[in-house]
Amino acid sequence: MLWFQYNKKLSLLLNQVERSSTVGPSCAYWEVFLSCLGWLYYIVIIGTYWNFVSYLMLCGFILIGPGVWSTVASMPKCQVRDRLVNKRLKAAGWLLGLITLMMFPNFLLIPSQIERHLYSNDLIITPSDPQVLVLRSEFFEEIAPENFYSESFDTQMNTVDDFIYEKINWEQDYGRWKMVGLLLSPHEVIQNRAGDCQGQAAVTASLLISLGFQAWVVETPFHWWTHARDNVTGRFHNLNVHGHGRNQGNVLPQPIDLVYTQPTLACTDCPYIMSHNDNPTLYAAPPHKALAIAFTGAHIFVRSGLTLHEVSKVQLVIMGLVLGLMVALYASYVQGFSCKAVLKRVIFSAVIGLITIFGMSFWATFLYPVTLLHLIFTITFMFTYIASDTFNISIGEYQGLLP
Repeated sequence: MLWFQYNKKLSLLLNQVERSSTVGPSCAYWEVFLSCLGWLYYIVIIGTYWNFVSYLMLCGFILIGPGVWSTVASMPKCQVRDRLVNKRLKAAGWLLGLITLMMFPNFLLIPSQIERHLYSNDLIITPSDPQVLVLRSEFFEEIAPENFYSESFDTQMNTVDDFIYEKINWEQDYGRWKMVGLLLSPHEVIQNRAGDCQGQAAVTASLLISLGFQAWVVETPFHWWTHARDNVTGRFHNLNVHGHGRNQGNVLPQPIDLVYTQPTLACTDCPYIMSHNDNPTLYAAPPHKALAIAFTGAHIFVRSGLTLHEVSKVQLVIMGLVLGLMVALYASYVQGFSCKAVLKRVIFSAVIGLITIFGMSFWATFLYPVTLLHLIFTITFMFTYIASDTFNISIGEYQGLLP
């Protein structure tokens, strides 16, 4: 009996989709064009960055994948199913493009970022750059070379660390450059006398190499710092470990997980456990382990003040409602626009959106590694279920499929 009722509802659903009129060719062209642009920008960012930023961006596939699969799996192959899948894929392109554009609005910098990610060893650590040499001269104006080199290794590193702290102000890249995870060269950072932890680490490593030390930059989820090694004793010292931004730039302690970058070959005779390091980029942990850490090391929520005792509750409500509205519009494009159906979707998605955002703040307060997993699960549920045939049948809004 239940199977008969479901088939009856599905038949009605398919018939109404078939009866629905198509948009004009000009409108359809722009829909496809904008969707392709969204997909292209999203894929370019993933392929360009290929670090923890890329790993986080892969969550986009998790958001839209189940919905597409549910349409393919729940319907027999026919023109109606193809049309619904096409609508989902177009809507997914708009969604992913919008998310990417919000995180990387200054797309004019993409060509230079592609080059820097491909040739990071040569373009991010530049000990011979004129600006680095100017900074080196400033350093020796404050402390005489003979005094500096007579100090112990740890004292030398602390001196350099303090010098960078004084000369390079911590500044979020997004505020100036409108790009998340931007790779800045030491030349740009020194010229502006400002940069985030990546810029500070690149300048620090370049300065240390120009001073005669071995130095690397270390990239971990949401933070970069500098690793230096004594040429004589082999002892190491880590600089800028917790950031130089005080309350803005400080980060929580985290494992060395993603990458060291250095100008020379990482190792020539790598043991089996480090066999992924037979290239100029040294991974301090196997990439699959780094991937897992990157997905859970979401202390950025803590650093950004999104904990319950810091964030404005009004801000959380607005974020939840905006998220709900975005999901409702996405679902309405897939299933159809009618005032009654849109209203029902908005109400339901707003409730889930508020649960999602307040849950994010809750986990950021008490157990921050769960924060990102919570967001991935709840937002994926929203985009999948509210746009699903099952939900729209349950609210009795078949007419929502009609234009």
